Amino acid sequence: MEKCIEIINKIPIISPDNKLKFCWDFVIMLTILLHFFFLVFDLTFENPTFHDFYQKWLELLIVLLPIDVLIKINSGFFANGAPIKDRKEILLKYRKTDLPYDLINFITLMLNVQFENFLFSVQSAHVIQVLYFVKYPIFQHLIQNFEEIINFDEKVEAFVSLLKLFIKMLFFAHLVACLWYYIGISGDEDGINWLSAKGFSHKSTFFQYIVSLYWAITTISTTGYGDITAQNEDEFIFCLLVMIMGSIFFGYSITYIGKVFDKFQKDQIMKK
Repeated sequence: MEKCIEIINKIPIISPDNKLKFCWDFVIMLTILLHFFFLVFDLTFENPTFHDFYQKWLELLIVLLPIDVLIKINSGFFANGAPIKDRKEILLKYRKTDLPYDLINFITLMLNVQFENFLFSVQSAHVIQVLYFVKYPIFQHLIQNFEEIINFDEKVEAFVSLLKLFIKMLFFAHLVACLWYYIGISGDEDGINWLSAKGFSHKSTFFQYIVSLYWAITTISTTGYGDITAQNEDEFIFCLLVMIMGSIFFGYSITYIGKVFDKFQKDQIMKK
């Protein structure tokens, strides 16, 4: 045990402002973003071609995850602008922030790869990951690290704030679009749904996703053209929920954008 501790202590601590570490974190953030999109899409659309691609993607993640954990537990971090390189504090921070996510992520990834033929296990693992993605602020941690490494000026800071909002909106719209499609294909027993009503039932998966995303964005943004409408009870209920959540999210977005521009203008006035 003591020898293991000695070996671990000999591993150098990576500086929190290390450029290679910054690049690695950026790649991991993009990977997580893509994984969420792929995960929800595979769970709802059930396209065989895409599922084969998704299984290869999961195998790649299983390789990347242990590497990322090793880098995390050997990397310093910023606390109130000061770099922290103490190994005990690094491990304590990892246990409080990233460890629960990494454990759940690894277990669900293994369920998906090792028990692919057991549909219940795969779907359950998918759902657990989606719920944890929604709850766990992984992107907030990564973006905070980037902001502490790079001293953003007012313009870049405003752009980053708007970019974060755009990503949140895109995530929400993607989730709603996939659920809208899934409810459509698994709803009414007589086969009456929004897809059949518009003649989209036998269109390509890509076309069905684009139409679903179009409906999600128009509904969330409260535009609502009315060209795609609910056709059964499940769809009407889902529409009501999306309209309520969309109104709240749209209002929040407008307020957030106003605050970003207000802060930007105040910073510009202070400079003068």
